[in-house]
Amino acid sequence: MISKPEGDRLITLASTSGPLFILGAVLTGMLSMPDLSGLMIIPHYMGALTVGLIFSRLPRLSGQKQVKQFKPSKKIEKVNNSTSLPDLISRSVKDSVNSILLIGGFVIIYNVIIDMVLASQITRILIQKVSQVFMLNPSLLEGILAGLIELTTGCNRISLADVNLLYKILGINFIIGWGGLSILSQAISFISQTDISVKLYLISKLLHGFLATLYTYLLYLFFYRDYLNVIAVGNPIDLGIFDLKTWLGAFYSLGSISLTLIAFYVFMALLVINIKKLKKS
Repeated sequence: MISKPEGDRLITLASTSGPLFILGAVLTGMLSMPDLSGLMIIPHYMGALTVGLIFSRLPRLSGQKQVKQFKPSKKIEKVNNSTSLPDLISRSVKDSVNSILLIGGFVIIYNVIIDMVLASQITRILIQKVSQVFMLNPSLLEGILAGLIELTTGCNRISLADVNLLYKILGINFIIGWGGLSILSQAISFISQTDISVKLYLISKLLHGFLATLYTYLLYLFFYRDYLNVIAVGNPIDLGIFDLKTWLGAFYSLGSISLTLIAFYVFMALLVINIKKLKKS
């Protein structure tokens, strides 16, 4: 439905990190600083939009000439032509499980790679030299190196580093924009079935990381400097205040939302099937 130039541009916007990971897992779970949501999430999406605008101005990416479209496999065509709701649900569950296994496999492999790289004596010497030249904490550099490989592990290492909070946020926003080799491998495994340019995708993610870091520093200078200077350490969230009743209430709320979403998707699936039947008749 779209041309190759459009696909090359859209992939820069379609592979951003979700707010649930940035605000929930990183900002609240790792940094315990939920008040800094703007300093984390705004630079990420501003960086993505800027990359999209830059790519839209490149001559080779601004054309609209239609190229050879991706032809779905017979398996996908069979799924598209299926009108049985149980068959659609069973196939979607199988595809979801396969995707989860693929993503989990990438995470495990790259976590092993991180441990091997950081355990290397050569890596330790290089980190020590770089930390002396740029006067940065070695633990921060280890976290950034780990984040270049696997996103979640890198964010966790940076959050535990004994450095200024601003340095933590700058480093985390960079690797979230980059995505890590683990997430990039997952994305490439999907887009490799199309003619979307992998090279341009990697360039866009690297540019996204640098832009997110730049926007983070600018927001800090204009809006968050005084706030961060006041904070000596993060205010951790006391999870002890949540008793069993509170947890059950939260679980009930999440369950209600999930069931509502499932009911909505089932309704939409039935609606689409009925529309197709009407069109055929």
